[in-house]
Amino acid sequence: MKYIKLFEDHQGETKDFSFEELSVDIEDVIKSFKGEFIPIKSFFGDLDFSNIDYLNLNFEFNEILDVKNLRKSSVKDTKDFETFIKTPFKYLTLKNKGKNSIQYPDYIIIQQYKEIDKTQDCLLYKINGNFQGFYEKLSNKFVEVTRGDLVYIYRSNNKNTWVLTNQSPTKEFPSTIRKDDLISLIREE
Repeated sequence: MKYIKLFEDHQGETKDFSFEELSVDIEDVIKSFKGEFIPIKSFFGDLDFSNIDYLNLNFEFNEILDVKNLRKSSVKDTKDFETFIKTPFKYLTLKNKGKNSIQYPDYIIIQQYKEIDKTQDCLLYKINGNFQGFYEKLSNKFVEVTRGDLVYIYRSNNKNTWVLTNQSPTKEFPSTIRKDDLISLIREE
């Protein structure tokens, strides 16, 4: 089994992980912000929760948000993050209208999917912890790839690229790389 090294707490300490261990589960993401499950129909009523994109545009849904003094973010998709999510999901955050744009949301609506046409109904969670942990679970990873005596360290720079941080780029190890190419590099190890 192939292993990669993951930097812990950005302190240079490493641990060996298999791809399966490095991959992030939805349960880990929810724990990161101490998510408390709330039955979505008890919070919003009897709406169609089978598609988060349609829900986002639903007039009744938006009216209920207004009555509850909440505003929503745009729908985001974890497939847009170049990290190791086991089951991708879309999400929409909700926050009190009195909060400014840099304050963390109060709720999150999540919809998991394995394929475009195979989704689960949306789920609602109250955010009881620091929401920064959510973003850290989706990004902020360091991966170490070893070739002979050389070690190449890539960091997830933003949601779309991994950046080589400790060596000069080569043809095999470019300065920036996408997740799929990084996985191929690691599997060659």
